[in-house]
Amino acid sequence: MRAFLTLLLVAVAHAELAPLVENVEPIPGKYIIKLKDEINVDEMTATVRLSGGHVRHIFRHVINAFSAELSDRVLDIVRGLPGVEYVEQDGVSRVQAEAKIGDFSWGIDRIDHGTPKSFDDAYTPHISGGGRGATVWVLDTGVRSTHEQFKGTAGSRAKIVANFVDSRDEDCNGHGTHCCGTIGGTTLGVANQVTVNAVKVMNCNGIGSSASIMAGLDYVAKYANSRMDVVSMSIGGGASPTQDQAVEALIADGVPVAAAAGNSNQDACYYSPARVPTAITVGATNERDKRAPTPTMEAAWTSLLLDPTSGPQQVN
Repeated sequence: MRAFLTLLLVAVAHAELAPLVENVEPIPGKYIIKLKDEINVDEMTATVRLSGGHVRHIFRHVINAFSAELSDRVLDIVRGLPGVEYVEQDGVSRVQAEAKIGDFSWGIDRIDHGTPKSFDDAYTPHISGGGRGATVWVLDTGVRSTHEQFKGTAGSRAKIVANFVDSRDEDCNGHGTHCCGTIGGTTLGVANQVTVNAVKVMNCNGIGSSASIMAGLDYVAKYANSRMDVVSMSIGGGASPTQDQAVEALIADGVPVAAAAGNSNQDACYYSPARVPTAITVGATNERDKRAPTPTMEAAWTSLLLDPTSGPQQVN
């Protein structure tokens, strides 16, 4: 082992280091390593492990990359390895709004009427069969599958199918259940017969990382049906080139991705995944079809403006 590391250090000393892409809110010691397309990710991760790095996620479907915990010394070794395109600091991502508890929202009423003046406190789905047969993959804090809004003839229509942040296969935050209810709730959802697959990439505090999100995207790419499935991401963080590439790859494979523009009243161009040009980036309006005071928005990057308050009833 010592001889191997010595040889690597000698090689790195004479090698040009791959670029290090910074994040506005980096997670110390954690990185995403983007490889050149022709490089075998398994061979590279084996080398990184031998060098003292701790590999966390390997991405096989949306991007040729992996995430790892690296000391400063091992970081330099990795940046000097042939085949590494660049190394990106892993960064903090967050849910884009707090879950709200309420009754039937004007927002879902608004989408089946031509003007805000014609509200009737009811909603008629435009989607034939209420979306039955389709699946929405929700990357968020998970979902409470026992919520009454998700009852189906054969059990719950919503469940956590993968978890990339902790050991708690539940929505211990509420934001994910809120989003899933807006999408597929029986009386509150846009498509009340759709299957909702929750991919947990945010923890109980509504916080995750670029790497956990990419792990979720990679999972969806492996299992999604490009003819019937959609991805929803009401989450975001600082600009992440690897996360952007992962979203773009999923969309290119035929799976649409809807992303929140954000709620910080800043330019969406600075946030991932909101800034991905091929994503459907969604901002918010009020009851009068005016831009809500909190959403992040930039005309070139925001695709839609919708009501931000539609959501679940009880999340606990």
